[in-house]
Amino acid sequence: MRLVLATLAVAGLLGTPAGAAARPGPYRTDAEAARYILHGLGHWAGINLNAPKSHTTASCINGYFSAIERGTHKHFDGGKPRLNARGEPTFRSFACTLYARGAEFHLYLVTLAKKPYWNVSPDR
Repeated sequence: MRLVLATLAVAGLLGTPAGAAARPGPYRTDAEAARYILHGLGHWAGINLNAPKSHTTASCINGYFSAIERGTHKHFDGGKPRLNARGEPTFRSFACTLYARGAEFHLYLVTLAKKPYWNVSPDR
């Protein structure tokens, strides 16, 4: 009986569609933001970021330091980080720098609770 239940449990886990995974929360790490820019954004300013020779890098910090939040004086949670289960600081917004094909772009990312989970705009 236990073997049957264990087999059904494993089959249920293997048969779970990828879309059934838990939704990401609104708080993310700076590494998750940079990973989204490099692997999820796809294109920016006419540059294909997924091209094999695009030579792209990205770095992100707390959105508290973005030009948008400094200009409006509106900050998510006052710019104070929350900690995830691994003890890493997480934020709702990010100031990111994207380097692609010799150009430098300043981006402002805000996390969303629903798909597409990210809102990207120029950081001006």
